[in-house]
Amino acid sequence: MKKTYNELLADLQAKDPQLTDLTMVNRTRVEIAKQVYQLRIDKQLTQKELAKISGVSQAAIVHIERAEVSASFETIGKLTRAMSGHITVKI
Repeated sequence: MKKTYNELLADLQAKDPQLTDLTMVNRTRVEIAKQVYQLRIDKQLTQKELAKISGVSQAAIVHIERAEVSASFETIGKLTRAMSGHITVKI
């Protein structure tokens, strides 16, 4: 019987507890990326415009929206305040 992705992940996490932490970090990073992107689109802003009003570089916004980096709470705060919005992260 073939295993599902979640079953394989559970097996790997049982063998390496650090993988559980890494998986949670990656899922959180992706969730933040989705919400920042969606908020920016909802506000009809380009990345360049958001960079200008938030003080966060456009390059950083690109990396955050691609979930390539873990943004600090400070940076997330700057972005959400600039867009008069909020994001929710459940851990």
